[in-house]
Amino acid sequence: MNTYVHVNSGNRDTVSYPSGNAYTMYLPYPIKNITKVEVIVARVPNTVFNVTSTIPQVDINGTLYQIPTGFYSDPATIATAINQLLPGGDFNWLPAEGKFIFFSNTGTDYITILTDDMATLLGFTKNVQYTVISVTSPVFSTAGFKYYVKSPTVGDMSKNDFLFLNISELSHEKFQDATSKAYNAQNATGLFTGITMDVAPNTVKIFKNNDYPISITYDPPISSIDRLSIAWYDKSRNLVNFQGLEDNAVILRFTTAEKPTGELDWEEEREKKIPIPKLPPLPPIIKEKRTWGRWFVFLLVSALVSIWIFKKKQGA
Repeated sequence: MNTYVHVNSGNRDTVSYPSGNAYTMYLPYPIKNITKVEVIVARVPNTVFNVTSTIPQVDINGTLYQIPTGFYSDPATIATAINQLLPGGDFNWLPAEGKFIFFSNTGTDYITILTDDMATLLGFTKNVQYTVISVTSPVFSTAGFKYYVKSPTVGDMSKNDFLFLNISELSHEKFQDATSKAYNAQNATGLFTGITMDVAPNTVKIFKNNDYPISITYDPPISSIDRLSIAWYDKSRNLVNFQGLEDNAVILRFTTAEKPTGELDWEEEREKKIPIPKLPPLPPIIKEKRTWGRWFVFLLVSALVSIWIFKKKQGA
């Protein structure tokens, strides 16, 4: 037997759960003896910023710079944002190489990336000081600068290719992260599933079951649940910040056992038909039989009295 449940963050108690990244919803009717749960549809905003740090992210010659938080999907956009902060320097994007380059006219200039998010985006290693070198390539010399430093690796503009859904009441160990360590409790706790965020930033991902099936079986079955505690995590197991677009939803299909296993619960006991005890039969109603005894005596006496009266009148 199947039961479908729609969970929508818009229906949450916003006083208890102001953010849509973690909330609990209650079921009008508890679901019992759950053997399988499937994700049929999910709607998740792709509003996770790839620049999330609210502290300075770049150190140039001891001066700290910070660009606003946001989703920088275009490398040229983030290069422009940094370049606008730099006096006497130039920060650019090299589309042919997928790398970033910092130009300078002073041979002692250096650049250090201070945050994880910016290091990933720009292709520099965090907290490593990169000192400029002399321009030797004619391509770079046309920029008019004498020195430069280029990011050692390609910049990664993506931030969250996946978001991860956890439902506490439906916990299992069938979804986990591979890890470099032999055992990591954080990776072994088992989130419910992952959703691919293969849509443009500031749009909404609509996941459908035909994208790829998400189906979790339970053996033994889950005896009963009356609520669903929803939480959305990023790849670092941090609660997602949806940046104000808190509207997410999921439709789940629950498969339940046809016959309950184990003892009957209170509801089934209540619904179970209890036979009505049989009362002893009522005694039969005996009808009084009509007899002529009393009527015969009455008539006889009446006749005798009548004869006596008649004779008395004749003797007179």
